Amino acid sequence: SYLASVFNYSGLNFGSFGTTRELNFANLGLGVQLIRSEGMTKTISTGDSTGMFNYQSFVPLVAGNFEFNRFVLGVKVLFPYTTVDEFRSYGLGADIGTIYSLNDMFSFSVYLRNFGRELKPFLSEKEDFPADLRFGGLAKKDKIIFSLEYSSLFGICSSISSDFNEIIGLTAGYKSKIGKFSGIETSKISGFSVGVNIKHQKMNISVGTVISEPEGMSETISISFIH
Repeated sequence: SYLASVFNYSGLNFGSFGTTRELNFANLGLGVQLIRSEGMTKTISTGDSTGMFNYQSFVPLVAGNFEFNRFVLGVKVLFPYTTVDEFRSYGLGADIGTIYSLNDMFSFSVYLRNFGRELKPFLSEKEDFPADLRFGGLAKKDKIIFSLEYSSLFGICSSISSDFNEIIGLTAGYKSKIGKFSGIETSKISGFSVGVNIKHQKMNISVGTVISEPEGMSETISISFIH
């Protein structure tokens, strides 16, 4: 199968394309992610602006998941190449995690995202990627899905979603704060999000808004296609 998606969040554009193949013992996938934004604002730890910059990232990846009994183990290896104005960097990273299904209603997960290191740094010193350890649970009842998750970087995240019919669904979420990046304490950001999902044949369109303190309101839109 093939899948493609585009996503925009407050001027930051995401795109992805991939293909998957089902084998007897696993599911394998290959893909690429693209991130691009122009005219982003540079800020320091106090939140003051120091100018503008352009950001681009190109990330080839390979992934796989393996099922045994009630467990699903997933692994993704990625090779990010990033440019910020005239600076260049590339590295090697990975995600790894597992999901345990207690029954048809409850499941639990733990995973480590984005652990890795720069192979070519932006400046003179190589840095580790900001790894994120997450664990949480998911509950399903009829058409309602509720999730609760703790992230070592982003604090507590939760969401609830429901499909009204085969075409339209609603999702709402909450994020408690942002923690630390590279040992630097960032300002707390908490807020709510709400969005509408529209499904039509093999296409999914999502439109939503994020309301957070102290940033205010941001709009999001995404379109995905699976064949």
